[in-house]
Amino acid sequence: MTRPLLVWGLALALGVPQPMVADTASDPELLRGIRQVEEGEFDAAALTLDAVARRAREHGSTDRARAELYLGVAYAGLAHEATAKSHFVQALEIDRGLTLSARQFPPRVLQLLEEAR
Repeated sequence: MTRPLLVWGLALALGVPQPMVADTASDPELLRGIRQVEEGEFDAAALTLDAVARRAREHGSTDRARAELYLGVAYAGLAHEATAKSHFVQALEIDRGLTLSARQFPPRVLQLLEEAR
């Protein structure tokens, strides 16, 4: 595990507030993927959220922006910054108003999102 991921994992374990997962998502797999990100299961989250984003793209679902956003977070957690930024760009193309909380995400994730903006 790289040092930034270790710090992020420790912060989560020590009780840094977790993102609230809204139960309004139309795809239960989106909620599963978000929970996987929150639990630091970035490999599993990337697989889950990629499938959600693909389905959302095909069906024009409103869940796509959130799936792309959390895919970016998952790839950032895996230290795949270029891929993370690419997913952030896709999320922002759908919803320019997307943000992440500095209390819930590490600075590098927030920086990648801002670079994508």
